Amino acid sequence: MARVLQLTVRAMLRRGLTAVAVTAALTGAAARADVAVLAQGAVPQYGQVVEGIHAIAPGAAVVDVGDLPALEKLLATPPEVVVAVGARAFEVARSRATRSAVVGAAVLNPDTGGRRDVTAVPIEARPADALEALAALAPGARRIVALHSPDGAQAAEAVRAAAARRPGLKVDLKQVDDIAAFKWVFLGALQDHDAIWLLPDARVARPELVRFMAQACLDRRVALVGFLDGMSRAGALVSVAADLDAIGREAARLAAEVEARPREERRDIPFRHAPGKLYVNDRTRAALGLTGALPPRAEVFR
Repeated sequence: MARVLQLTVRAMLRRGLTAVAVTAALTGAAARADVAVLAQGAVPQYGQVVEGIHAIAPGAAVVDVGDLPALEKLLATPPEVVVAVGARAFEVARSRATRSAVVGAAVLNPDTGGRRDVTAVPIEARPADALEALAALAPGARRIVALHSPDGAQAAEAVRAAAARRPGLKVDLKQVDDIAAFKWVFLGALQDHDAIWLLPDARVARPELVRFMAQACLDRRVALVGFLDGMSRAGALVSVAADLDAIGREAARLAAEVEARPREERRDIPFRHAPGKLYVNDRTRAALGLTGALPPRAEVFR
């Protein structure tokens, strides 16, 4: 058990929690077995997700996916629900924790693998958050093109969110197949649109591409909507990035709801999206001549 909860201890102490708070959390974790967390200690950011989970479910024990004895013990005495933090933990839980329902947390484009008792809180922020931020900053933006990866995981949701947000809002989808030709695809997408919306795609997050996109949009007075805080630092008008703490909290709530259901009803549960962190570049806002209000909760780069 010594290593089972060490990820939680490190994460809590990094955030400045007192020894009393840590002890209280660990005492609750040792007593609770119906929800457990499978995490990746090698990825420090996932500690924030675990903290979010413990804010809602302080009794949830944590097992590091790299601790094989602890993992085997977890699988031998399975909890009702496993919350798997990160892609590797999610893959392990999905393939091996077959006697537990699984809730993925902070996973990019999670795939249930055909299991009906698997759900998730993806790492991607809710598409509606980006649209609401854009509507506040640039209320005149009506023609938006959303660039997305070939898997198109969020493309359909982006269109649905736009239809629900404003009936007059039109979102065109543009799939990015060949990243080598991305700049030409991007320049073509600028034509006849008020904003370019980048759906999460690690291929386009390279700093040189981000700077190119930000400058091209400024030159043509088109708003750029990104998915990382660094994109707004580099000049994108607004970005909505993953809030790891919020993802953890939402995953804990979802796990509690799954656990409360009869076993035969723990299936086909839709994914949830946690609210994202909002970033605005005020220099870009001024350069585009936008007078819309800054959205609530926005971190502003000046």
